[in-house]
Amino acid sequence: MFNYKNASKQELKEQFKRIAKSQGERNFIISNEKYYLPKVLNENEEILSFITGRMNDTKWLITLTNQRIILIDKGLLYGLKQITIDLKHISSISSTTDLTSGKIQINQENNNYLIEHISKKLVVYFVKKANEVLQTIHLGGSSLKNSSDESTENKLVELIELREKGLINETEFAKAKAKVLNIE
Repeated sequence: MFNYKNASKQELKEQFKRIAKSQGERNFIISNEKYYLPKVLNENEEILSFITGRMNDTKWLITLTNQRIILIDKGLLYGLKQITIDLKHISSISSTTDLTSGKIQINQENNNYLIEHISKKLVVYFVKKANEVLQTIHLGGSSLKNSSDESTENKLVELIELREKGLINETEFAKAKAKVLNIE
């Protein structure tokens, strides 16, 4: 695992280029916000993807890690602003795209975030990667770890897919998940 906290600026730049390349980004530009990531990352936290987009008329760096989504804005006047969304508390993440750009919707129980003006290709990669991590988190819960029943896992995977396709809403997903895990 790459050590962000002790890396030099050049090592960080090379690591950011590797991540950008892995998500298919050719015209990689390092924004100043990326250099604040080592200060906010937790121990054993790994960057999986990052994108830039607009939320509430502000440009943000949106970083997906194995633990959370971090939004950072290094404004000229107001300094550093940060929003942290723990992956355990995300109920869904979805995207929409048009000809050239896309939007990401992140849903929690009490908050929703809409991030717009993102490169179309990066939206698809970011959301796919985020849903892979969320699926691991949802399936890795204690109720499932103690269960040897593969049908429980299959039912949860099916529910996640139905939710991601928009065929069931968050309330229906939560009720069905509780029923599958016998925690009604």
